[in-house]
Amino acid sequence: AGGRVQVRVVAADERDSFYVDEITEIELLENYPRMSKNTGYDGTVYNIGAFNVSGYGRCRTYVCLKTRSALIVRTQDKTYLLNDERLLFRGQLATNKPMV
Repeated sequence: AGGRVQVRVVAADERDSFYVDEITEIELLENYPRMSKNTGYDGTVYNIGAFNVSGYGRCRTYVCLKTRSALIVRTQDKTYLLNDERLLFRGQLATNKPMV
């Protein structure tokens, strides 16, 4: 019985969602890029919210700064920078269980 598959991202008080069929590009980054906060939280462990991300522009950002690798997910309307605090070792992002 089909239907659209939705990705939900939740971190602290921030939430986002998009449909899998809206994704136009996914890029695996070995190291997350430099970023500066527009709105949200920029701490010593997490950056969550709207950030200007070097090389990608304005992104919805859900990043654990202890984890170097990250994903850029582009949809028609938004760009997301995502990673998972459970993935603390290089190369695990592509092989570990799903983040969402």
